[in-house]
Amino acid sequence: MLEDDLLAKVGQIRKKGLTIAEAVSRDMLYRLADVYVTDASAPLHLVLQSEYRTLWRVLQAPGVEVAHIAIVGRNATALISPPQGATLESISSDGPREFGRSDVGYSDIFSGQWSSDMPECFPLPYRDPNESWDAWSGSAKGRGVDRNLITKYQLGHAAYSAWYKRQLGVAASDNTVSASFAAHVMVGPKPSEPVAFTTGDPKVIAVGSGQTAIAGDAATISERVLDVYESELLAATGGDIGILTPSVVTRGD
Repeated sequence: MLEDDLLAKVGQIRKKGLTIAEAVSRDMLYRLADVYVTDASAPLHLVLQSEYRTLWRVLQAPGVEVAHIAIVGRNATALISPPQGATLESISSDGPREFGRSDVGYSDIFSGQWSSDMPECFPLPYRDPNESWDAWSGSAKGRGVDRNLITKYQLGHAAYSAWYKRQLGVAASDNTVSASFAAHVMVGPKPSEPVAFTTGDPKVIAVGSGQTAIAGDAATISERVLDVYESELLAATGGDIGILTPSVVTRGD
């Protein structure tokens, strides 16, 4: 779990009567996704995209060179065992958690417009819906919930693709391997024989600036979450958390 989720979550956790560890296991865990790279044709620039919290791991076949890795996510994401020699960057949405809020120009996106008041940074990687989606046939039959879901993702993908192309000069779908909730993905040709894949240092986890990765048993996670939460409050209040709960003031008639 990472800090950008923390401040918004701690208050909700206590209202629901959950322990910190219970809430982390329910809402803040990261999925592990292994990316097996077999393309040795040239030094590679990998763009790892996910709309869910993801802990990425890149595994290289012999002869593969990964020059650069960019991680793009709606939520903060992380990379375990970074390949040696690869430069890294992380772009995540620090604003809205859901596409379609008015503060990201929902009406403009919904009408198919990309206007000047849209944010310059739009790292919300919506997948492009297709016939394999369960909601696709429901939408074709006029089922409202399915139609809304497909429309939301089509518009979200169009908006994301516009931002992506401005940044990288290519469409978000170019040379993309797309699989929902996949734990293992291969980039490149399938080896004709078994190969030994390698990773970087297994003790290293790369996270974005201002983010904190927390791992351990329930007690360790609970203790560390509260430590980070308290340090954030101290920093925000100049060291005096008491100003958040001022004394009651009674006004006269």
